[in-house]
Amino acid sequence: MGGFLLDEVFSQESRLKEIAREIIMSPVDEVITLPDQVRRLKNLFEGLTIAIGVLVDYPLGCGTTAKLAFEINQARKDGARQFYVPFPLNLVKTKSNALRTWIQELEKLVYDPRDIYFLLNTHQLKEVEKLELSKKIQDLQLRKLALMAQSEQAILHDLTIFRFDNDYLADVKLLIQSTESICNETDENYFVRVEEREGFNAK
Repeated sequence: MGGFLLDEVFSQESRLKEIAREIIMSPVDEVITLPDQVRRLKNLFEGLTIAIGVLVDYPLGCGTTAKLAFEINQARKDGARQFYVPFPLNLVKTKSNALRTWIQELEKLVYDPRDIYFLLNTHQLKEVEKLELSKKIQDLQLRKLALMAQSEQAILHDLTIFRFDNDYLADVKLLIQSTESICNETDENYFVRVEEREGFNAK
């Protein structure tokens, strides 16, 4: 199932309404956006079954767990159902147990941690770092993961790395920072970028 990624601020209300109308006409279950746009989209999708996901502390993902929990809990009140939290790169690249501790601290502070997808922008990682992190994710027994990349080819390559020999990973979402249509050859949920400055790109 496809969806749309709105990872920039749509300052003009008319533009956001235009995009919302196009989304409503598309066969999607979810739209992923920024915290400031959750309530606005919730109102525009009133009465519909389109879920709203939110990018938390995006794009840097360097906030404290208390800040992340505040954003998650506020977005939930505003109408978000899923929460995409970037892995802090300083923890991703360390060999310590800090990543596990960070996840545990965050999960204690939010209402329902089962709605959290940990987000990984693979464009920021070298190939060897992806392989090392894949093993970490397996050791952590994470069940939900979101991968972000700049093209279909890149994200499908990374999907094979993180899916390999990992029986714990039950749900992976693919966030593609491209407005181009993609040929979905996987069973994963995928999201294509919508930009404020360009026309709407439907799949």
